Amino acid sequence: MTTSSIDLHIHTIATPHHSSWTPEVLVEAALRQGLGAIAATDHNSTASVRVLREVGQRRGLPVVSGVELDSAFGGKLWHTLVYGADPEAPELLALCDAVYMSNAADAQALLQSLPRYGLRLDALTDLGRPP
Repeated sequence: MTTSSIDLHIHTIATPHHSSWTPEVLVEAALRQGLGAIAATDHNSTASVRVLREVGQRRGLPVVSGVELDSAFGGKLWHTLVYGADPEAPELLALCDAVYMSNAADAQALLQSLPRYGLRLDALTDLGRPP
């Protein structure tokens, strides 16, 4: 039986604060490392899943669809990995958008609170979505 390593927690340019890799570059890097499969798990976005799966299929690398959802439970913040969901399902896209909007509101509140601490920042522009 042949075994190979897999990576089930990979970000693409759809999570710009974690990765600058395009799907094409990511698949090539995974193949160079000898990975047998990968999962696309960008934060609150499935924007790269379709292209990543297409590139993976062309190059012979299985790609599992996934997403890393920000969530809150028990007074703590969590990152929940979801695998196998349809990356274009309206319910999932709506959830990703709702989380993004909540994060944007939280970021705006943080930005407005900084002067109280003697800090100044003009804008928060990178909330984990591609330009």
